Amino acid sequence: MTKHARLTLLAALLAAAWLLPFRGQDPADLLPVQTLVMDCRDGQVYLYGDGGLEGQGASPAQAMDALVQNAPGRAYLAQTEHLVVTQPALSQVAALYEAASLRLACGVF
Repeated sequence: MTKHARLTLLAALLAAAWLLPFRGQDPADLLPVQTLVMDCRDGQVYLYGDGGLEGQGASPAQAMDALVQNAPGRAYLAQTEHLVVTQPALSQVAALYEAASLRLACGVF
């Protein structure tokens, strides 16, 4: 085996070793959130999701972090269909979209 072939083989093995140890996600741990409600009271942002998920914080990002941390599994927001926003929280919608990475097709009510 030539030196060039050995280096190519070594590079391929290192690339494979880097890709292999990824961690899969157990679908049973996912908590799909189809409806998310946002409210603002007393300078705090409150988020409520399906299944009793709740989070609060000074900003939408902090409230989303709290909601994700308080979830008994992994809150799955990639397919959230409805965002219900109370009147006091209307100014926070754009910040919530950034913090939660909500899909653009999510309807805002």
